[in-house]
Amino acid sequence: MKTMHFLARGIIQSQGHVLFAKTTGSDYWFLPGGHIEFGESARTAVLREIQEELGLKGLATSFVGAIEHSWPESKKDNHEINLLFNVEIANCISEQAPVSNEAHLRFEWLKVANLNEFSIEPKPIKDFLQSMNIEQHAMWGSTIES
Repeated sequence: MKTMHFLARGIIQSQGHVLFAKTTGSDYWFLPGGHIEFGESARTAVLREIQEELGLKGLATSFVGAIEHSWPESKKDNHEINLLFNVEIANCISEQAPVSNEAHLRFEWLKVANLNEFSIEPKPIKDFLQSMNIEQHAMWGSTIES
């Protein structure tokens, strides 16, 4: 079985940190956001997901780029396209991790300079964030070899 995922993810920055999410029991971090619903724009999806996960309203200021990722799971192969947006949230600062509205998720500010200390998926996100210029747009990253 093969599954395709279309996701919208938010890059939320504060004082040299980026907000990441982690699922309970997993060993890796990922950007907040989630699946784009049928008929929904990616920009709307990232803001809806952030509001669902964190209870916070944001503003998607710009499209940053896309990262594709593929991985096998027990009985299915997965492929995802992550569309990345810069997202601004008022009063969301790195001194305090936001509280999750979803019991299976936790959020934490990770310092961009220290991202190599963490397992982050998909992997191109780490490299992109460490070399990112806030004005840079239209990035494409991939973990797909062929």
